[in-house]
Amino acid sequence: MIAARVTLGYTQAELAASSGLAVRTIYNTEHGFGDLESVEHLVDHFQKNGIEFVKPEAGQGWGIFNRNIVESFDDERKRNRLARRARKND
Repeated sequence: MIAARVTLGYTQAELAASSGLAVRTIYNTEHGFGDLESVEHLVDHFQKNGIEFVKPEAGQGWGIFNRNIVESFDDERKRNRLARRARKND
């Protein structure tokens, strides 16, 4: 949870404000003391903001994937490709 919050650039207070949960709830959840409802609420909030939680496999722990970076990168690649095509056609 901490990695997801930090990846989005949120403080605990900012995450609390954007998710509708209390700062104490954010703290407790990040430190393994949150209830299932709070965890599910935060996971849903993070997913809506481009964070995907990657399940453990091959001896590795949980991870996160930031879809915002991929989409930004893909958008930039598309813009660059279109710009190259436009220059070729000039």
